[in-house]
Amino acid sequence: MYPKKWSFVPCPWYFVPRKWSLVPRL
Repeated sequence: MYPKKWSFVPCPWYFVPRKWSLVPRL
């Protein structure tokens, strides 16, 4: 699990809905 702060970082896996963001989708 990564810190919520990572959500702010534009990541390839961040494009998915926030609900999926909770899941470590590297």
